[in-house]
Amino acid sequence: IDQLFEGIEKNQSSVLVTIDDGYKDIFNIVPIIKKYKIPVVLFVLSDPKHADRDELDHNGELLKIKDIKYLHSLGFTIGCHSATHADFISLDKKQLENEMVEAKKTFEKNLGFTIDYFAYPKGVFNKYIIDTVKKAGYKAAFAVAPGSITSNSNNWILPRTIIDGTHTVLDFPAVYSATTY
Repeated sequence: IDQLFEGIEKNQSSVLVTIDDGYKDIFNIVPIIKKYKIPVVLFVLSDPKHADRDELDHNGELLKIKDIKYLHSLGFTIGCHSATHADFISLDKKQLENEMVEAKKTFEKNLGFTIDYFAYPKGVFNKYIIDTVKKAGYKAAFAVAPGSITSNSNNWILPRTIIDGTHTVLDFPAVYSATTY
């Protein structure tokens, strides 16, 4: 992901794939990722045992630490998607800090490497949430909003365009084209 920011500074175009939540079915696409050397940032939960399944709206099996370490060894950038994917708007300050600050500390201790990037669960953020992400020591944070990352982008609300089961391969040129935004 650091190369993405370096490329932006050099006015190079690139696409970065980000995947949220950390479901074990990520292993279904690992062969494609490896074959085509696709850069991926995987945003995972630091406390999947206590994941807020209502907020996730999914009961799929979540990655374990050993799985995350393995994916990192394959070249995946690992980012934090909070501790439990809680509804940030309903949390008090202490709970928010646990979801972002403590999550980073726990992750880094358990994984043995630095976690530099954060993705807001469901793209939800406000000034206090952004300030807490900064306080935690992340380099940047991703929201959910259409757009392209440029040298003028706010590193604390970087845009990401959602690609889901409603899209086909034929949709991709339009989805990531700057003219779409």
